[in-house]
Amino acid sequence: MPLFNPTEHIGKQSGGSPLTPGEYQVFITDMNIRDGKAAPYYYVKMKVCTGKQEGRQITDTVSTSERAYWKLAEFCHSFGYRQSFDPIDGFDMLRAAAMNNQRPITITLEFEKSNNPDDSPRLRVKKFHWDPDLKESDWEQGGSPEDLVDDIPF
Repeated sequence: MPLFNPTEHIGKQSGGSPLTPGEYQVFITDMNIRDGKAAPYYYVKMKVCTGKQEGRQITDTVSTSERAYWKLAEFCHSFGYRQSFDPIDGFDMLRAAAMNNQRPITITLEFEKSNNPDDSPRLRVKKFHWDPDLKESDWEQGGSPEDLVDDIPF
């Protein structure tokens, strides 16, 4: 493997121009649950499905902390998941529903300042959009959530 020289790559980004604040249509491509300081959180990977940035990946987190239930609610409603569930024990079903979703989700990206003054602002999902009048029957689901739940130990 060739040697890596950090100076040659400073300021260069592969994969085109950087994402900018605004609205994007995305699909959730993967998510997992991780331990956080206040509570576990979902690490969500999304792929832009329209526009100049089509194919670009966006990652963000959704906390399971009660203080962040507003964002968890937006996240669930954005892909039509309206069932009551335990945010930790019900993760597999939520993940399956999110990844089986056949409709693009609209998100809004905005810069967020860090608590550390030495860090530059980072692009975060500020809103998962959803239509409160949309019925669950209006959502096109590809398969059932059980299709993605993998309880086979190998």
